[in-house]
Amino acid sequence: MTRRQEMARQLDTLNDLKSIMTAMKNLALVETRKLSKLRANHERVVRTITRAADDFLAHHPGLAPPAAMGQGLLIVVGSERSFCGNFNDLVRAEAERALERHPLPALLAVGSKLAARLEGDPRLVGRVEGPSVAEEVSPALLRLLGALQEQQVRHPGGALEIWAVYHDSDQGQVRMDEITAIRPRAPGEPEFSSPPLLNLEPARFLMELIEHHLFALLTRVFYSSLIAENRFRLAHMEHATRRLENKAEEMTRKWNILRQEEVTQEIALIILSTMAEAREPEA
Repeated sequence: MTRRQEMARQLDTLNDLKSIMTAMKNLALVETRKLSKLRANHERVVRTITRAADDFLAHHPGLAPPAAMGQGLLIVVGSERSFCGNFNDLVRAEAERALERHPLPALLAVGSKLAARLEGDPRLVGRVEGPSVAEEVSPALLRLLGALQEQQVRHPGGALEIWAVYHDSDQGQVRMDEITAIRPRAPGEPEFSSPPLLNLEPARFLMELIEHHLFALLTRVFYSSLIAENRFRLAHMEHATRRLENKAEEMTRKWNILRQEEVTQEIALIILSTMAEAREPEA
């Protein structure tokens, strides 16, 4: 195989890689748009639950959960897949900064790529397979809730105090939020003058409301993280595609030079052959 043929083969490989990168970019863009719609709809659910909690606690302030509850747990939400740049490194760095401000004794990693970076950390108590696409959010939430229940069983002294470090797709940065927080609003007039009509005992109602609130906030965290992950992946793929295009252009220029050299050599051989024939004496 000549050098030009080898370069042509490499060019074909680069073009195939560029096609794959373009397909991955398109998939990330489609997933981002789908997740953005889902999260916008879910925000209305979160607002409804928060409003119901505010109304309930305004009329039953004595049932408000204490500021500090039981075992502290930090959920760190990373990615399940690769090709998303420094997405997981940013989560890990923010988790370390957050733990300096708010020491928590246990870490729970979501996403295999982030969990691999935390392997060997003595604070890591579990790892959960994270979602890769919107359709995997619900199964991932069930896995996470199962892991939280395991931690609750290990520490039965009180309800878990749960925090989460994740990518906020709206602010474009990693943040730390308390997930279990249902707190009374600042003292003042309640939004509704009469207490809510309940079909359950107030204490039981609050426990079920806390469960719905936890599920809603974790769903928001997953949607936000997945949107940010796909934006990181889109940027990463665009950068990789530009590098492939630049490399392909450079290789194409070299291929053209080699082709010109081969054509020049062929012309030179033809000329030399013609001159040699012209010098041969006639028989």
